[in-house]
Amino acid sequence: MLRTDRWKYILHEQFRSQLFDLSDAPREFVDPGGDPDYESIRREMHDRLFTWFRRRRNRTEMPEEILFDMGPERDERADSRAK
Repeated sequence: MLRTDRWKYILHEQFRSQLFDLSDAPREFVDPGGDPDYESIRREMHDRLFTWFRRRRNRTEMPEEILFDMGPERDERADSRAK
């Protein structure tokens, strides 16, 4: 979620992101996020959120050799535990 003085943008992985104009709809009942007229605002908010995520320095990185040694079985085990 990213908020400015005017806009609130909520990124969802499984469905369309939401966009609220807090100056027109402070209670967030109107979501113009699907309206093509707001594409540039959606794109700007998405880019700002993505840039913030990338700058957070809490990622864990591993050399490719370690990842390859783990193999796809590791992901399959993780998927089965999540269900």
